[in-house]
Amino acid sequence: MLTALHTFFMVMTMVVVARGVNRGLEAAIRILMPALFVLLIILLGITINNSYSNLDPGRTKSNPLPIKTAMSAFVNEPKAFVLGMQEKFRHPMTRNFIDQVGLEKKGFKGNYQSLVGEFINHNYPKGITIIYDQMGQTPFYSGLDKNFIDSLGLTYKATGYHHFLLRADQSKVLSLYKGLFVETKNKLSPEKLLLSEQQGVLDHLFDIESEIIMINVNLAKKLPNSIPAALRSDLRLAQHYQKTYVLAGLVEVYERPGLRNANPIIPKGLHVTEYNQSLAARSGGL
Repeated sequence: MLTALHTFFMVMTMVVVARGVNRGLEAAIRILMPALFVLLIILLGITINNSYSNLDPGRTKSNPLPIKTAMSAFVNEPKAFVLGMQEKFRHPMTRNFIDQVGLEKKGFKGNYQSLVGEFINHNYPKGITIIYDQMGQTPFYSGLDKNFIDSLGLTYKATGYHHFLLRADQSKVLSLYKGLFVETKNKLSPEKLLLSEQQGVLDHLFDIESEIIMINVNLAKKLPNSIPAALRSDLRLAQHYQKTYVLAGLVEVYERPGLRNANPIIPKGLHVTEYNQSLAARSGGL
């Protein structure tokens, strides 16, 4: 497919150049510039809609076309959609009509990742460290005063290298890249150590002594060999943390003792299951 598209692009380029400035380049610009504007609108719709994606396995069946929801919202309520976009550009963390666009008619509705972020922002102090596997809207809405560590490895080297090695074991291309990377690193930075074993990564994360560990249950079940799944089953999680909330039916929240808010502020639209058993009661008093 990529070869065919590249061939088409090269042929069209040759045609435009061969026809000269007036009949070639000028005529192409008249068509391509409006097409570029339409393409940007389509990409904007896809981006907006994908921002509400979750890990529900049934999502692709109930909504096979990602752009469908955002475009439907624009057609049904164009004024609210445009005003919501304008407000988002001025004040990104303000919740408005854009955040209320439901992804599906059934199952989870709304943008639960941003709601989880608002929950963290309202109920936890500044300066805390949080280990979590989703580095998108949740950290953004939690506030810039909180330090997030990505247990899935998208933005954190220690976990990222481990997950890369897992994927390299199943891909010839990544396996070749792995060999090239290791060889280059050993020559340029031999003193730097990268954690390759799962146990070493887990030890590193628990040594950080973060105030909160959050785990997306669906992701942990979908990727049983991942670090989030390993964190969930590690005995140290039960020894040093207490499970306090499940947010949106998906995100388990584990806290260190003394961090719990007796009267949590719950954002509108977020389903919260609260666990009342304390760490001291469960472990016999730490």
